[in-house]
Amino acid sequence: MNKKFFRALAATLCLVVCAASAFAAIDTSQFKKEADFAEHYLSEYEKEVARARGAKTLFRYEREALTRIRDLMGKYPDHPRVKELYDRASKAAMRSEGDYIEITPAMIQYQKNEAELRRIISAEGEKAWKAFIEKASDNFLLKTYPTPDYTEVSIDDLKDKYVVIEDVCYPANQFVGATGQYIACGKPSTGYYFINLSGRAWVAPYEAVKRYRRTCDSSMMDVQKWTVLGKITDIASDIPEAGEDKVGTFQFGWVVTPVALLVQGH
Repeated sequence: MNKKFFRALAATLCLVVCAASAFAAIDTSQFKKEADFAEHYLSEYEKEVARARGAKTLFRYEREALTRIRDLMGKYPDHPRVKELYDRASKAAMRSEGDYIEITPAMIQYQKNEAELRRIISAEGEKAWKAFIEKASDNFLLKTYPTPDYTEVSIDDLKDKYVVIEDVCYPANQFVGATGQYIACGKPSTGYYFINLSGRAWVAPYEAVKRYRRTCDSSMMDVQKWTVLGKITDIASDIPEAGEDKVGTFQFGWVVTPVALLVQGH
């Protein structure tokens, strides 16, 4: 019945050519009589639906209520009382199909609050990131890739130079080497950076991101790619592969100690 009702209502509404003029020509007494009858049957239908508590059953007043409201919508589509009756009938029909919860603005206010909080913190994060970059600007590595050739420069030439590494895949590219725990960034053709995961330099900002996701921004899923600002502190030779059975060859990588993490848009 419900589906037929809505299809019939849609067809009826398509026949309304000039709602404004129809509204102006309303016979007040006749309209009130029709609306009162429709509301009576609708109230009885709503009571039936409430008693059913989501159970599938036959509703004695369903056809009469929905038919009368359909007819009212065809005659008086712009009348506020008809619109109100239609909204009530729609909700009752939906409840009659099973479990139904009406979402109110108050129930989703947290989403608006979270979006505003995300906007504020994102702006502050961008500002703090730019401050980090500006502070390190006099001692930046001019180009991230290809990495400096270890056969031409030594760690003494690069120690404490800053570098920004994008698309850092963690935990995907995490590995445990002979000299520590790292994230491998790069490839043999461009050279490697090994981001050092040992100690607070990585753990502190990483935990901050986890706290942010937990308390401020549930829309941020597990981060797969990070942007890391760090400084070069050492050089290491290792096989940048996860797992114990490493099948690749040793690669030299500049060890980078993290200074700040950025998650774009958050």
